[in-house]
Amino acid sequence: MKKVGNLFMELRYSRHPISWAAKLRVRLAWCGVLIFLPIISVAVLLPTTSASSSRHLSGPIKSEGGAANSRFAASPMVPVTFTETIAIFASNCTTPKTSFNLGETVCAKVVGAPVGGFFVQRRFQWANVEPLVVRQDDISLDPQTDSFTLPTTNTSVIANHTIDNRGTWRVNVMDTSDGSVRATAFFSVHNPASAAVDLEVSDVARPDSNKPAAGSDIVFLVLVKNNGPDNAASVSLANPLPANTSLVSVNQDTGPSFNCSNPSACTISSLSAGASASFSFTYQVGNVADGTDITDTATISSTTTERDNANNSSTATVTVITPTCTITPPADITQDNDFEMGHALGGAVVSYSAPSTSGSCGPVQCTPASSSFFPIGVNTVTCSDGTNEAVHFNVTVVDTEPPTITCPADITVAESSPGSGSANVTFAPTATDNSGQVTVTTDIPSGSSFPVGTTTVTATASDAASPPHTASCTFKVTVSSGNNTCSLACPSNITVTAAPGETSHLVNYPSPSISGSCGTVSYDIPSGSSFTVGTTTTVTATATGGANPASCSFTVTVNEPDTTPPTISCPANIEQPAPGAACFATVDTGTATANDDRPGVTVSATRSDGQALTAPYSVGETVIIWTATDAAGNETACEQSIKITENVPPSVTPPTPITVDVNSSCEDVEVPNFLAGLVASDNCTPSANLDVTQTPAAETLVGVGSHTITITVKDVSENSTTVTTTFNVVDNTPPTITLNGPSAVTVECHTSFNDPGATASDNCAGTFPATASGAVDVNTPGTYTITYNASDPSGNAATAVTRTVQVVDTTPPVITLNGGNMTVECHTSFTDPGATASDSCEGSVAVVVSGSVNVDVPGTYTLTYNAQDAAGNNAAAVTRTVTVVDTIAPTITLNGQTPSLWSPNHKYKTFEVSNFVTGVSDSCDSELGVSSVVIEQVTSDEAENGPGSGNTLNDIVIAADCKSVQLRAEREADGDGRVYTITFRVRDASGNVGRVTAKAVVPHNLGETPVDSGTHYTVNSSCP
Repeated sequence: MKKVGNLFMELRYSRHPISWAAKLRVRLAWCGVLIFLPIISVAVLLPTTSASSSRHLSGPIKSEGGAANSRFAASPMVPVTFTETIAIFASNCTTPKTSFNLGETVCAKVVGAPVGGFFVQRRFQWANVEPLVVRQDDISLDPQTDSFTLPTTNTSVIANHTIDNRGTWRVNVMDTSDGSVRATAFFSVHNPASAAVDLEVSDVARPDSNKPAAGSDIVFLVLVKNNGPDNAASVSLANPLPANTSLVSVNQDTGPSFNCSNPSACTISSLSAGASASFSFTYQVGNVADGTDITDTATISSTTTERDNANNSSTATVTVITPTCTITPPADITQDNDFEMGHALGGAVVSYSAPSTSGSCGPVQCTPASSSFFPIGVNTVTCSDGTNEAVHFNVTVVDTEPPTITCPADITVAESSPGSGSANVTFAPTATDNSGQVTVTTDIPSGSSFPVGTTTVTATASDAASPPHTASCTFKVTVSSGNNTCSLACPSNITVTAAPGETSHLVNYPSPSISGSCGTVSYDIPSGSSFTVGTTTTVTATATGGANPASCSFTVTVNEPDTTPPTISCPANIEQPAPGAACFATVDTGTATANDDRPGVTVSATRSDGQALTAPYSVGETVIIWTATDAAGNETACEQSIKITENVPPSVTPPTPITVDVNSSCEDVEVPNFLAGLVASDNCTPSANLDVTQTPAAETLVGVGSHTITITVKDVSENSTTVTTTFNVVDNTPPTITLNGPSAVTVECHTSFNDPGATASDNCAGTFPATASGAVDVNTPGTYTITYNASDPSGNAATAVTRTVQVVDTTPPVITLNGGNMTVECHTSFTDPGATASDSCEGSVAVVVSGSVNVDVPGTYTLTYNAQDAAGNNAAAVTRTVTVVDTIAPTITLNGQTPSLWSPNHKYKTFEVSNFVTGVSDSCDSELGVSSVVIEQVTSDEAENGPGSGNTLNDIVIAADCKSVQLRAEREADGDGRVYTITFRVRDASGNVGRVTAKAVVPHNLGETPVDSGTHYTVNSSCP
């Protein structure tokens, strides 16, 4: 049981997009019973117990047409077709009704089900919303009703799984022999106090949007639906903008009007149960790389309780791919259905132009092909080159003819039982339509209860056109009241032939016709019984009610199987001309002869054009199929050919010549289909039946040049007309020139330039060198242009391409000094030896010197030499250092006097520098003067305290500023007098020192001149 529950949950919630009509079979093994559920996509779960009026499943349930084990000993059986129907009514089983509330009783009525025989052949099968089969009941009467009381609560629990009882229920007519479903009726279940809905949304990319390119538009198709059972309030469809896109438009295509003023949330106040709406969301893909996914997600919601949230959201994803080929289909085509011999056909032969292509596309083929027969309705044509994304367009064939309908004859029946006042009556109007699709409805359903009296029933046939064409007819149903008499009418005697190998054969036959009040009527041998092969059996129907119980009989004969087909011999084939210019001829076909080993063989003939055998025959070949059929249904056929000829050739208008450009690929191109749109006619052969050939054939590959296209049109009599046209393949694509190397080249002056050239590429001629014009002078700076030109063999000239060559001088000059750094004596002269500059492009370049030298002022002077060539390149500056030096000491000029300190009184006498110095001169320092002179040293030629000198010290005192000196006036007693020697010193700005000495004397005796005997006592000044 656990495995069953798990599998159920897996199937229940998988939500695979499987159509209810797919008749998917799901098998479960539960409690030893093998169960098949037809036409639904989930497993069947059955309760382990049932109501006393219901039955357990005792055999397989299968989709209609599936194989099943026979319940009879004899096999195989001849197939028997039943046309049972089932309808839903209120609890009184007479009032049609398809909408119920929880707790109400539903009545199902089956009409036309087979009954009788050894086994029950049909059962009622009730299924809930999931759908899960909840009950089964045998069908033993025709007609028969079955009632089911709905649950009173919103939910029920089955196999530990909660089921919502609100929604669409169904009741099937199940074939017990093979489990197939023979008929189904649906009804909705509501809870007025608790509304519920099942909203569903589907989001898919439109087929032509599956592989969008960056920058292209992409369309997502969104379908929303309310599966009921109630109306959904305040419905909102949310569809946010996908990433990497921008909104182009939101369009509602079908359904009740939504408000989409906010493109991301379309709303409607109420969506009715069963209603649906479709939308187209168009976005532009952004500039994204190939491989980027574009995902669109749509979600539907409402304020009404949702039964199933699993299908409320849907996502579609496409991948951005830059196409290498674009196929553009022709526009959609709408065309009326064709007529033949005055009768409307179920479609039309439609021709269309070939799709246009761009890029690298292979041969494009469309399915169905142009000039195919398209049935009524919308037909999708798919065009593809087998590699790239297929494209589609629609061919709509409009049905222009209404259906035909045939009502049954008026019906008269007696009331069901005396005094009941009504009778259930069944009927089946028939209808046909050229489209092959026709629906028949009656204003009063078959199987309904009719009151006593006459009721008119209107039957209406509707075809598949939009809006549909309709046809109606009426018939009368009369229910008589009345009496207790009964009369029965059995069917005619039945003769059947057994199948090979059968010893008994299953025979079904209708119930007897009943008139009056008969009560229960039954056969002594039920319909569907087996009868022994080679025997004739009488079957009797007996009525048990009424004042005069009635009966009737008929025989059932089962013949031995006849497996030998008859032989047949066809008349000879006929070929004859049509008279004059006619397109028809009357032909005496003769008659086929047939033989069989048993009597009852018949011969029939069918013409391939569907006409009567004796009708005139059209020009061309008509095949007559003669068929011999024996009483057992064995058939043998042969064919007779009737060929009518005429000698008028077709009329053909030569197609307009076509010129195409091979474009960039220069590959061979396909010859177009000149037959598309070809104007050709014949006096007898319809245009669609003309044999038209083209040489070379369409899609034949040809190269550049003019090609003659020959078109031959033959009618059915082999009369032919040939016309020609031309297919010109031209090359209008010029070559392109690609430079070898860069488009701008820079060359240094006085080097070399080698032109790398250019290459021309052509769609047809391939690659070849381009022709260059222009020259470059590498010795002269400037801008030079080289132009490249090329033409392909078709004379298409390429757009000229140029290369710019810039001859530049980026090398600066080089400066060389004449000589090096120099030293010059102050107050002399200086002559600049100069410098020279040389340039790789100009040769000698002028040198400009900056700076100066003042030979009268010692110091270091810098001369800077610069040079610039004509290209503006500056040489690296070079400098020369010139040092002006002062190396000559200044000169002190004395007044030449020698003062005398007389008398020697031992007192000091002060002498200033100016008492001796009259001037100072220097070759460089003009600032020097007497004030610049200091006393550096004073010496005495006697000891400081010599004998007889007065016994004093500090005879020489130099002032602190060295500008004066005190000399003591004294001398030794026994000497010849004292000589003071004063040394004067001056220093110029360059540190050169000039010295000079002067003398002062202390005579020994007045009038005597002392003699300098050398230094005995020295005093140095403190001045630096």
